[in-house]
Amino acid sequence: MSRTAPALTLESQIARYHVRRALRPYLRARRFVGVLVIPGADAVKPAEWEQAIYKLFKALYRLKNFADDLSTNFVLSEADAKEGLEGVKVIEARTLVLVGRDQADGFLAHASAAAADFVVRMPELDPRLVARAVREVHQIDLAEKDAEALSLARPKQRELICAGRSIPAALQRLAAAPKPASETVPAQPARRKTATRLEDLHGYGEAKTWGLELARDLADYRDGVIGWEDVDNGLLLSGPPGVGKTTLAAALAETCGVSLVTGSYARWQSEGHQGDMLKAMRLAFEVARKKAPCIMLIDEIDGFVDRESDSQNADYMRGVVNGLLEELDGSKSREGVVVIGACNNPGIVDPALRRPGRLDRHIELGLPDGPARIAILCRYLGRQLDLRPFTGRTEGMTGADLERAARDARRLARRQRVEVTHQHLSAVLPRLERRSQQELRLLAIHELGHAVVGAVLGSQRLTEVSLTMYRKPDVRSDVAAMATFDDIPGERRNADWFAAKVAVILGGIAAEHAFYASHTDGAGQDLVQASALATHTLSSLGMGDTLISDGNIDAEALAHARRFDRVLARRAEDLLQEQLVRARRVVEDHRDVIEELSGRLTRTMRLDGDVVYRAVERASAAQRSLAM
Repeated sequence: MSRTAPALTLESQIARYHVRRALRPYLRARRFVGVLVIPGADAVKPAEWEQAIYKLFKALYRLKNFADDLSTNFVLSEADAKEGLEGVKVIEARTLVLVGRDQADGFLAHASAAAADFVVRMPELDPRLVARAVREVHQIDLAEKDAEALSLARPKQRELICAGRSIPAALQRLAAAPKPASETVPAQPARRKTATRLEDLHGYGEAKTWGLELARDLADYRDGVIGWEDVDNGLLLSGPPGVGKTTLAAALAETCGVSLVTGSYARWQSEGHQGDMLKAMRLAFEVARKKAPCIMLIDEIDGFVDRESDSQNADYMRGVVNGLLEELDGSKSREGVVVIGACNNPGIVDPALRRPGRLDRHIELGLPDGPARIAILCRYLGRQLDLRPFTGRTEGMTGADLERAARDARRLARRQRVEVTHQHLSAVLPRLERRSQQELRLLAIHELGHAVVGAVLGSQRLTEVSLTMYRKPDVRSDVAAMATFDDIPGERRNADWFAAKVAVILGGIAAEHAFYASHTDGAGQDLVQASALATHTLSSLGMGDTLISDGNIDAEALAHARRFDRVLARRAEDLLQEQLVRARRVVEDHRDVIEELSGRLTRTMRLDGDVVYRAVERASAAQRSLAM
């Protein structure tokens, strides 16, 4: 008589219990991109985990097509981890990436990983869930030590252990068996990764200064020297992806000696409808209050957009923003909780979140400068090398980019069984090509068009004009040149102000036409930006022929509005043409200034804004003297 195998296998049950616990908060989300860190192919059977995930969602949603409704991706090699989320298949519905524990650090360090709606870490099997699976499949209750031993075994070992009559006896025999010589060599203790402190960070400027002051204030608060009202407890931290906003918050918490509590708009929203999102948000704040004093980082704070600007989702946004405001300064005190809101686009954050007592201080993180980049590389390489020759090759790289380069260089050195050197770093950094003098002159003329028009019209304050000597052919979005402006505090932003800003954006095209009789494709982004600003001015701010406002601030939404409103498109075109004529007039009046400064800029690669202002003033004084 043949013996019937159990309907369930141990590995499938282990996978089922772990998956259900890990994904429980996200089961109601109709769409998500999530990351689940699993023990790895040496400790589990990935195929069983994939089946467990599919059965879980199929039971809940009755999925008909696995490929269309749920995409699972495995990252179990270093090569896959290096590509981050960019290397996996993403679909419209649910995308789940299962990353082996050995690849987790590399995968999550990739800049694209920040796009994930959630990251759940389960790098080890839970002995309690393993014991539960054994009870379900084999009807055996394991002792705690046996469950722990079984959780550390490989899948094939678990299969052999559980095939015998007595699992505890099999575990005991294996433990007593003589080990091969290769297994008796004492393992080297794993090096404990020292937590990074704020004092160790480079390139954070004003944000680092603020954080160190906060650390002193928190120490005084805990000692009773000052009250909570004297602690600067709210910060809006903005900057492009990869500049280290999360790194700053973690290092700040380490320096202050307090816990770091994290949350994000996407993570809370993934809980489900508005009520679920508000519940998740309140729970995060409740955790922070229990851990106070602590640092609370809210990522993607720009998801809480201006309630008055999002007309299509006004009711929804009003509810979630009001919920966040209630947690920031409502009836429940948040004494002891320093809130840092991190985002890429601070301009769309609801203004109420930035009022006094909330996130009233704003600090913008930029790309690290040359000395900071070198210091960051040295820290990540773990060696003090003279890396000044790499200053140019690392230009435009974020802290995350530099960390990844250092990690790749260390890996190359490990493969060769040597210490990391300049050669390893050189092999992993982006290739550079020196720009020709003709290209540098074109870039200088274009950027000085922006700079001179801006200096003459005075809508914003010019701070600097810069070029980059080298291009990175392997990098898609390589910043070649830039004219940087700051808003003037208290400036009246009326229709004239916005029109002048459009003229400044078109100043580069005007300069190219003045010196080369046409403009290049490099001006394409200027046209996108100017078109969006002109449309926003006319359709959202009531500064055109109508007071009707749709509240759009997103470039894609504004382009959509122009496509379906030909009158608006015509009015935006008229405004662009008018301001291009205005910019051309300024450029022609200051042609000699642009000619002179372009030579200096191509030699020095950078001009301070004051240099441009002085040159413009000299030209104006000369014109006045001629007119007398």
